[in-house]
Amino acid sequence: MSSRTVAATCILALSLFAQDPYGRVMGRVVDSTGAVVAAASVRVTNVDTNVVSRGTTDSQGNYDVRNLLPGRYRLVVELQGFKRYERGPMEIRVGDALTIEVALEVGVVTDSVTITPKRRCLRPPAPASGRRWTAGGCKICPRRARA
Repeated sequence: MSSRTVAATCILALSLFAQDPYGRVMGRVVDSTGAVVAAASVRVTNVDTNVVSRGTTDSQGNYDVRNLLPGRYRLVVELQGFKRYERGPMEIRVGDALTIEVALEVGVVTDSVTITPKRRCLRPPAPASGRRWTAGGCKICPRRARA
């Protein structure tokens, strides 16, 4: 066996045992009855740098936010119709895999948004009105005499 082959084999073997330089937060999101909550927004924010890592729960309610640098983080889980869940700060170190199970409570809708148009919608004029509709708006045009 050549010395290059031995060196390459040693490097490969050592790299397999190398520690992951990142941490991660994972878990499952359920509602108050224990039913899974799919499509919930998951945010993990570094409280010192305000760097946000995002994720979404899958159809089984599972989430996994990876590649978090060591530091202090805050976890926020949100979905319309539920109260916002917030936890932290929590310390994540190199190689950590924190499992946090989240139970969302049903929220009460107290605010409503009403959208009203500022102007009435315009309709193009009828062809018999003598007006021509263009990109610039409606222009008065003389009516053609009909024979």
